[in-house]
Amino acid sequence: MKARENLPKVTIMIATYNQEPFIGEAIESAMAQDYSNLEIVVCDDCSTDRTYEIAKQYEQKDLRVKVFRNEHNLGRVANYHHLLYDLANGEWCVMLDGDDYYIDESFISECIYLLENQSQVSTNIVACLAGFIELNVNSNMQTIRIPRSGLVKGEDAFKKFPETWMNHGSFLYKRSQAISVDGYTKDLFQADAELFLRLCLIGDVVYCDKPVYVWRLHGLNTWSAGDALALLDDTEKLVSSVSSFAITIGFLDASMFERLMVRHVKISILRLGDEKSFKKRFHGLLFIVKRHPKEVVLHPRNLLLGLLSVFFGQRLLNSTVDLYLWLKRKLNSFVVTDKSHA
Repeated sequence: MKARENLPKVTIMIATYNQEPFIGEAIESAMAQDYSNLEIVVCDDCSTDRTYEIAKQYEQKDLRVKVFRNEHNLGRVANYHHLLYDLANGEWCVMLDGDDYYIDESFISECIYLLENQSQVSTNIVACLAGFIELNVNSNMQTIRIPRSGLVKGEDAFKKFPETWMNHGSFLYKRSQAISVDGYTKDLFQADAELFLRLCLIGDVVYCDKPVYVWRLHGLNTWSAGDALALLDDTEKLVSSVSSFAITIGFLDASMFERLMVRHVKISILRLGDEKSFKKRFHGLLFIVKRHPKEVVLHPRNLLLGLLSVFFGQRLLNSTVDLYLWLKRKLNSFVVTDKSHA
């Protein structure tokens, strides 16, 4: 590793709102990073609990920590935008939500090392993507999503999304490039995915093959099972936004966006299986077919998953998907394993 004065500055941005039980762990996990040229910027979006007061205490414990509070509530994505555009100073940035936390103290150091090492191969690297653990607090189940290490052309990373699972807590990107692609400007549930896809259209991505943080899923930060159609609506906006951006930079391969929509329709179909009511699952599938007939009827896998979701629900569907993932694992750019969290 280079001497401290030559290391690029990295900002861990922590966006938080009403996360009093979690914010301390989030900040402490950022403080535990062994990377030397680091700043930690926390922005509270007018919490009504003690989130801000708890976060503010860490300024006295670590000079790298800076805590801000918005004058009025901006909303989730607007707070991300404020952090990235106005508060962060690092050359490289990563966004951590206030209810998540890092488990690998060398995450930043490892990414910077990989970025510098791979810069000899590509001069247009815009990000480093590591793995993460998806922890369902209610069921105590964790899913580990780990990328296979190496340098990936941005277009190839784009083509494999969302099979190439990502979450912004393990996504270190060049701040200037994220701003140049208007990251976090659309109020989307999948705002981090939109930023990832936009960056893939302008540069390459380095993958780091280990999980580095925990993404908590709990009742306050996740959609309910009945929101499969809301997810589809958000996905349509996501694809539209990214395709419009692609046109502005002269990227005209429409087939990439068609495939992206097909894969996201599959995700919405999978979410239908969470719904307990057969009637709601059935009408949900009809709605999806009506909105995206080609993406369902002309793609046997989506059609099969749709029928399984409707008639058997999540139990059998999970078994089918697990088998599919096992068969595809060697070809997939991410390894996915499910483990019970004791």
